[in-house]
Amino acid sequence: MSREYWDQWLAGKTKGDLFVDMLLLKEMMQRHLSTVLDIGSGDGSFIRGLGKLGFRITCVDYSQQALCYLRSISQDPTMKHMDVVCAHILSLPFFDDSFGVVTSLNVMNFFLDESEREKAFEEALRVIKPGGIFMAVVLSTEDEGRERGTPLGGGNFQLPDGKCLHYYSPSELEGLVDPLCIHKLEQFHVEDTSHDVLHTHGFIRVLGSLDEKVC
Repeated sequence: MSREYWDQWLAGKTKGDLFVDMLLLKEMMQRHLSTVLDIGSGDGSFIRGLGKLGFRITCVDYSQQALCYLRSISQDPTMKHMDVVCAHILSLPFFDDSFGVVTSLNVMNFFLDESEREKAFEEALRVIKPGGIFMAVVLSTEDEGRERGTPLGGGNFQLPDGKCLHYYSPSELEGLVDPLCIHKLEQFHVEDTSHDVLHTHGFIRVLGSLDEKVC
């Protein structure tokens, strides 16, 4: 998808409040991890919470509008260490084993091609240090929003606004993060009140680590 596509998508997104995933934070503290790569940071609403706690953050996005948001956030004196990188997830410009933590929220659904999904997760896991952790949140097959869309096959749907998304099952997501020792794989639901018709979004969150020990 083009940079213009991501710019338009982000323009319609409402900036969220500060948020810190407590399960992720607990794992980071227990493992003494301080470097975080957030893939597809968008408006930075997820990663700002960790940044304000003093973790060293690297944000990656492909949208010029997102990069402007993120660079503005990085100038906030309460954000101690935040770098902003323009890059595509399928070709991350980082060495192997570069980060203690890698996060990806609501990004992996935009890859309709199976080989691209595999590559996206492969790249995300490639840059995690041994003993580091990965957390992703994706839209699930239980998402009610897809009922308004047109099936494209293979778990892909085109929504009325023209957006095309892939919806994951727990087993598919588990297979894509196979190198991980999974600590949490859960489905949850969030009501969406931003549209004329109230509906419930279904999500899957996975959190795991690259531990040498057997799970």
